[in-house]
Order: sequence, then C-alpha cells, then structure tokens
Amino acid sequence: VALAAPVDFALATRIDRLDLPGDRAATAVSARVSGDEAGARANEFAATFGAARLTGDLRARRIGAATAVAGRLGGTIEGFSTVAAAGRPVLRGRLSGELAFETQGRDAAALVAAATGSGRMRLDGGRLGAVGLAGLRAPRDGEGSAEAVIAAMAGAETALPPLDLPLLLEKGRLQVPPTSFDFGEGAARGRATGRAAGDLRADRLDGVVSLEPAGEDARARATAVSHALPSLDLALSGTFEEPRFGFDPAGLAAFLTLRHVEREIEAAETLRQDRIERRRFSTILDQIERRRRAREAPAAPASGATPSTLTPAVGASGLAPSTFVPSPLVPASGALLMPVPVPGAATSNVGGRPATGSP
Repeated sequence: VALAAPVDFALATRIDRLDLPGDRAATAVSARVSGDEAGARANEFAATFGAARLTGDLRARRIGAATAVAGRLGGTIEGFSTVAAAGRPVLRGRLSGELAFETQGRDAAALVAAATGSGRMRLDGGRLGAVGLAGLRAPRDGEGSAEAVIAAMAGAETALPPLDLPLLLEKGRLQVPPTSFDFGEGAARGRATGRAAGDLRADRLDGVVSLEPAGEDARARATAVSHALPSLDLALSGTFEEPRFGFDPAGLAAFLTLRHVEREIEAAETLRQDRIERRRFSTILDQIERRRRAREAPAAPASGATPSTLTPAVGASGLAPSTFVPSPLVPASGALLMPVPVPGAATSNVGGRPATGSP
C-alpha cells in the first residue's frame, strides 16, 4: 500500500472471498485501486461470481450524499448451461459479454435500481438439448398432442450458430431485445425468434424463444388454408445463477387445433365440390340421352301429304296416249324399258300421222 497524500492512494489488492447481500459471495477478487480528490478507480478488476469470471474497470465519485459509479465490465462462462432436468430443454455453450454502464445512488440497492448501459452478449458452440425441429411435425389424426410431439424430442439435440446479441441495461433491468436467427440444415433447418430480460434487483430471468421450421421442408408442414407453421416455444425463467428453460406447449397446441379445423373445412369443401360435379355430370348425361333418342326416333309424314298418282295427259292430236304399265323388271344397268301395249287400247302414231293397218 502506498499513500501519496491523505486523499491520494494507490494499492493492489486481492480478496479470496467477499460476501455480498443475498447470501452470495465473490471469490478471487483482485484489482488495482487508486484514489484522489476526483474519486476512486479500480483498474484491472477481476472476480468470480459462481461460474462467471468478471473483468473490467470501475470509477466512483461522491456527488453530495450519493455515489456515482461508471465503468465497463466483461464476463465469461466457459461451461455455461441452464439447469438440466427431465422434460426440460437444456442450453449449453460458452457465454460471454461486455457491458458499459453508469449509475448513481445512496446505497447498493439504489445503485442497482438506477443502472443504465449497453453492450453485447455472445454464445459460441451453443447446443440445445431435447429439441429437434426434424420432429416438430404434426402427428397423424388421433395419434398425439402437443405434449406427445415434445416428448418425442427427448433424445434430440440442435446445434446453434455463433450468436452475437445486443444487450441493454435500463434501470436495473438487463434486456436482450427481440431478435431472430436461422440455424440447422435440411429437415432440422429452422428459425428462432426470441427475447430475454433479467431483473438485477429481484434476481429473476424471464423470456421466450420460439422455434419454427424454415426452408423447403417448412411448406410440407404448413396448414392447407392459412399456411401456418408449427412453432415450439421455450420459456426462460430462474435466476442469473440458475437459469432454466421449459417447454410452453400452448403455441404448438394452437397449431394442431388450427390444423384439425382446417382439415375438417377442407373435407367439407371437397364433399361439396364432389356433389356439384356429380350434379353437373348427371345433367350432361341427360342431355346426351335426349339427343340420342331424338336421333333414333322415326320421321313422321308431313301433314296433308298423299301418295303421288300417275295422271294421263292429252297429246297434241287430241287423242289419249297409249295405256301402258311399266315392266316390273328393271335392268341392273338402270336402262329404261319401252312401254308394252295393252290389248284393246287405242293407239296413236308419232307425229300425228293416220294409223294404218300395217304393223
């Protein structure tokens, strides 16, 4: 410890264990602390809180009865994992982040409640256990429910891409604003949309992550009418030291209900269209049958018509022409036959010459 003046100091310190409010403690605390009339500074600050290792720089100064604190903190959890339990999804990976903040208050609670700032949070090598989008499909009718679909994922695991997310601090509440990202390949390809928040004063986490299939495979899982996709919601809860994920089946149950209703509507519409087509086809058959009968019906004689008769004509000589009957024999060639005289009938000569007794 080196003291340059009553108000100036510089020291390097290490504390094996530092008890904190709420039955919590920090271990392996170290820093290079210095102070002057402007306030105090803690450079090269490092401490371990549970599984998190924090580093950064802090500045503090007095403003009347209050203390103003500002700085930058970074943290890393090498083996991050949410609480593992049967029937719960588990998120694992390397979690890191950085936050610049400032606050002012009379005591620690007031400092936490007034803290504001911003930063980034990153997840590398993330894996989501007990979740598999390949199994996020609607079961056959009567073969399951939302709970059955979720239970079928128990042995699945989904790999996540590196995530770099914004981090906001507003009045003691950390927030990850609504964000979305794609992950997976093939039948396991999907899109995640989520938000998260943590209350530093109450040490409580809350949030939700919604997963749904994406890509070409998604079309086969959409409902027929509204084209809705199945979605699986993961609810975040717990504390900063013991975060938990749980399944929220409400969204998936709503999708399955919608899918069932749309299938009922589709079946009813198909039946209606079938009846319309049957009636149309029956009408066409009736028209065809009426036309066939009209073609096959015998033609009726014209009204007032009588069979034609042969009327003898009077020749130029004033004599009646020879009476004759046509031969019943007609040559196949169609040649005309001469008339055959009938005995006792009057005759006349061609050209009006007198008849002679000669043959």
